Order: sequence, then structure tokens, then C-alpha cells
Amino acid sequence: NNNNENYHNDYYVTSDDVTNQSMLKIYTAFYALVFVIGTIGNISVVYALTAYPQLKSVTNTYILNLAVSDIFYLFGIPFLLDVAVKSEWVHAEFFCKTYLGLSTINWFSSVFTLTTLSIDRYLAVCKAIHSATIRTQLSARCICLVVWILSAFFSSPVFIFSRLVENDDGRWSCILDLPEISGDVEYTGLLFIWGVFIIAYIIPIICISIFYSLVLHRVRRLGPKNVVRVRTGRKDKRRVTIVVSMLIAMYLICWTPYWLFQIIVKYLEGINEWVRVLYQFLSALTYLNSAANPILYSFLNDNFRNVLKNSCC
Repeated sequence: NNNNENYHNDYYVTSDDVTNQSMLKIYTAFYALVFVIGTIGNISVVYALTAYPQLKSVTNTYILNLAVSDIFYLFGIPFLLDVAVKSEWVHAEFFCKTYLGLSTINWFSSVFTLTTLSIDRYLAVCKAIHSATIRTQLSARCICLVVWILSAFFSSPVFIFSRLVENDDGRWSCILDLPEISGDVEYTGLLFIWGVFIIAYIIPIICISIFYSLVLHRVRRLGPKNVVRVRTGRKDKRRVTIVVSMLIAMYLICWTPYWLFQIIVKYLEGINEWVRVLYQFLSALTYLNSAANPILYSFLNDNFRNVLKNSCC
């Protein structure tokens, strides 16, 4: 049976159009602002961390990786805006696969990078002497490469099964059309979203929680008296730990509601206008996270901020 309804196995809750004109203006302005600020900010991070030797470090290698991941994610915004204005997908199927594929890669690469950052902080703070030989920029680059390989692997179904479909009204949509398992479309959708949720959120967050709880326990053990007498190296470690903590906290704030919504919506009977509006808001938070990361990093890192000032002068 090849009727059109069978093709809409869309396991993302997408916004094919924004019907309210006032909302459309807000939607367009917000995403355009996030795209400009986020792209400029993350490109600045990539430039600073690659062009200035004083900023090269193991931690900054992971932050560079996070910035690249955020750039890929932000590149999806022009497609979102185009669909919102034109109320349909007007580009070739290649761009459909690219848009959904890069968005999915970011799901994995960003949280995998944050997980490696939390492990790196654990090694730097709690196992400083023993980890000195393995915490090198070369090992960090190799780990980042593994992050991208794993992200591409877990995202491969999206690249393979994303495609264009024609709606009943003649308009085209870019969707994820996964094959049915045991002839049950809903079961396939649940299996997919739960699998991604566990791999791209639950497992990494558990790892981050474990390693960062150990880091914070170690930091607290220093005590206020030791903080006064702490050496410069330890002060740097505390500062870097704060930066990474804020990046992780921002991720949790922006992505947790989105993931919970993706799970809950699979059990709803239907998708009404309020559900679509809520999706648009929660989706906007995830893009805001990618735009906020470089701003957060520049505020918390004096060296990075000084480099940007000097490069602009």
C-alpha cells in the first residue's frame, strides 16, 4: 500500500509551518538572531583556539570540538526559517538529509563532548599525577575523532531514511521515514526515540553526574582555608572546572525539557496546536544553547576574552 499516509512515519515533532502571523514574526526574528550571534560566536571560538598558541590546551581542544558541533547545528536554522515562511520544503532531498543528519549528529557529538570534558576534569582534579601522561592534546584530538565517528554511526539511520514526501495538499515535507518493524509504525517510532534518548541523553548524563560529583567532592575537600593558600595551578583547575560546569548546566537547562517532550509526545493521542507551539519553544531552547556556549565561555575565560579584544583591535 503506497498511499501518502503511510509515508508520514515522522519521528520528530516538526513544525511544517507557523500559521499565526504574529508568531511567525517572533519565530523568524528569534531564530535569525540566534543564528547570527551563535555562528559569529562559535566561529570566533574556533578561530581563537586554533590561531593562538596560548589558548591551546586539552580542555580547549574539547571546547573547540563543542564549538564545531554547535556550528553544524546552527546551520539548520536557515532551513527552519525557509520552511516557516514558505510552509513547505522546497530544497532537494540531499539538503533534507543534510539538515536532519547534521541536527542528529549534534545530539550525539555535543553531549559526548561534554561527557569527555567531565571525565577530563575528573582526571585533572582527582588524578592529576597519574593522568599527566595521558592528558595530552594528541590524545584529546584522538578522542574528539572517536566522538565524531560514534556520532556519525548513531546518526546514520537519519541520513539513510530521511526523504521528501508530498502531502495531500501538494506541498513537500522533509521527514524521517524509518522502515516498519513487525508491521507496526508506532513501535518503530518508540524504539527509535527511546534508543536515541538513552544513547544521546540518559547514559551521558549518568556519566557526567558521576564524574562531576567526584570532582565537586574533591574541590570541596580543599576547604576555604586551603583555597587561600592554593597554588596558581590549582586556581586554574578550579576556574576551568567552573567553565565546564556552566557549559554542562546550560546543556541540561536547554536540552532536558526537549528530550522529555520528545518521549511524552509519543504517547499522546494527537498533536494539537498547543503541542506544536510547545515544541517550537523547546526546540528554540536547544538552538539557544548552541548560541550561548561561546558567550558563556568568553565571560568565564579571561584569556579567551583578551585574545578576542586584541584580534579586533
